Amino acid sequence: SLPEEALDAEVQKIMNLSIYQETIGRYFKKVMAGRSRESETARLEAAKALGLMDADSTLGGNLVRLLRDESAEVANYALDSAGRLKRRDLLPYVLAGLARPAVAQAASRALVEYGEKIVGALKDYLADPQEDLRLRRAIPDILARIGTQRAADILQQEFGRDGPDLEAELIEAMAKIKSAHPDLVFSDSIIDSGVLRLLKRSYMSLQELTELSPGQKKDDLARGLEPSLSRFLKSIFALLGLIYPAEDIRKAYQNLLAGTKKAIDYSIELLDSLLDKDIKPYLLPLVDDIPLAEKAKNARRLLKALDRVGG
Repeated sequence: SLPEEALDAEVQKIMNLSIYQETIGRYFKKVMAGRSRESETARLEAAKALGLMDADSTLGGNLVRLLRDESAEVANYALDSAGRLKRRDLLPYVLAGLARPAVAQAASRALVEYGEKIVGALKDYLADPQEDLRLRRAIPDILARIGTQRAADILQQEFGRDGPDLEAELIEAMAKIKSAHPDLVFSDSIIDSGVLRLLKRSYMSLQELTELSPGQKKDDLARGLEPSLSRFLKSIFALLGLIYPAEDIRKAYQNLLAGTKKAIDYSIELLDSLLDKDIKPYLLPLVDDIPLAEKAKNARRLLKALDRVGG
């Protein structure tokens, strides 16, 4: 009765014996050719067994077929094995799994297992507009879970490119990686530019309100504006937490959410003491405790100012 760790080691030794590799290799050929329910079970077993072999086993190439298997269950097992083996030749097939909803979660887990050595490849896929958008949208969270400074650099560099397709995923991933690893450093200039972009879009939404004459359309826009501005503010504060003391930014945001005059005044006072002169003149009017219509009236002036600073 061996301990579990010793038993696992013995099983792995057996599976890597040349005689076993030859025997199981012949079996794999037969398994891959079948398409019955029984053969699906055999492919499941094969996908799991391959993950117990050495990464340099010649049988590892069989995982390519299993990673692309039409059965999501087989592909999930194959992805788990790919994450254990961390073979470079399997990486494109693991990445392709991100675009398959039924196996995307397993593909993400496997890529996190690959770790720091694949962040360069993840960067290439993330930045390529020709790649499947579902795949690209999954990558920021994987980088956040890898959790290194290089991963953080890739996230902020892509955010700095100012593309709308991945903005929400990039902001969420940067907030996640910073929360898990507070020592990671983000560029003040990249984050400030991102905050200014979001502020500009907030004021552009407000300006629309002033350009409509009174009536149903204006009322509808006003009702839809509050949730939209709330989303902008949530993203803005997530970004500010990357370069300012996170606890202070969290307090300021929570007081804004509280919505009372006292809480909002406290939030503005705290932000006034924290923010630099590039952000403060544009954020404070947006969070001020004044009616939405009055904020809309200020939008044109603030937009012109933002244009001058390149927001």
